[in-house]
Amino acid sequence: MERINVNNRVQIIAIKPGEQSLLNKIGTVMMIADGVNCFLTFDDGSFATVNIKQLKKI
Repeated sequence: MERINVNNRVQIIAIKPGEQSLLNKIGTVMMIADGVNCFLTFDDGSFATVNIKQLKKI
């Protein structure tokens, strides 16, 4: 798996219960906190915080 860094375009490939709307969504990594949690922004202006293991670099 490729290393994910700030400003990378990523796709959410795994979700937690209750996050079905995030599956396969594509966004940009704005911040990586503690090496595990990522803050993403999406083209529609929305955002999400996910675990880095839920992401795939595109």
